[in-house]
Amino acid sequence: MGYQTGLYACFEDADTLPPLDRQQLVELSSERLVCPKDEIILREGEPAHGLFVVERGLCYTQRFLEDGTRQIIDVHFPGEIIGLDQLSQPLHLSGLAAMTDTALFMYNKLSVMHLFTGSPALARLLLNMVSRGQAIMTERIVGLARHGALRRIAHFLLEILHRGGYANPIGVRALRKIPADQADQANRGLQSPLTFRIPHNVIADTLGLSIVHVSRVLRQLREQDMISTQNQGITLMDVDGLRDIAGVDPAARWRTVAG
Repeated sequence: MGYQTGLYACFEDADTLPPLDRQQLVELSSERLVCPKDEIILREGEPAHGLFVVERGLCYTQRFLEDGTRQIIDVHFPGEIIGLDQLSQPLHLSGLAAMTDTALFMYNKLSVMHLFTGSPALARLLLNMVSRGQAIMTERIVGLARHGALRRIAHFLLEILHRGGYANPIGVRALRKIPADQADQANRGLQSPLTFRIPHNVIADTLGLSIVHVSRVLRQLREQDMISTQNQGITLMDVDGLRDIAGVDPAARWRTVAG
């Protein structure tokens, strides 16, 4: 496994590790799983033996409630780790499903814990990642409890923008409202993070909203030229405007949340 894949690629500061730690992280053995769209990868309550890294595609963690409804805990993008919150748990606290055709690296949980607890430098990287994840989840919880649907969805779209792992030569902080043809041209060349494909029901189940409510808010954002939509693809047209709606300060608060 090379430096650009697997667990190593998940840590922004991995290149600063001591050579031995870097080598051990790269050489940590894993199993590669390829899962078709909509496949249930694991179920809540199953033994938690593995830690997962998304190689490609999108997947999400979920829990089903007693009334049969679903709460999506989080959406996971390429390069992200799944299962850090369950390192100390014997059973999976949530299920995992593939939103698209997905490939994952699965690591033995005990091997990962042994490696990271044996190195202060690796433990620091892991702590930083857990801290950023907790900050994102805290923002999400506050939004669910206190904010209306418009602000929740605007914040979620910005979160996807920052977590999605797309190439962005322009720089997210430099983006301004741009014409639709320019956005489309950039997206066709995979040079911009402006477009992503997240089903409305996934947004609804993540933010505790109905699909009707999500569709209504997205229509409102589209009418305000904040976004454009096509076949459940969402293109962000006015990132600064979305930041204003979401109450995000790009110079301070969002940088802390998004990492």
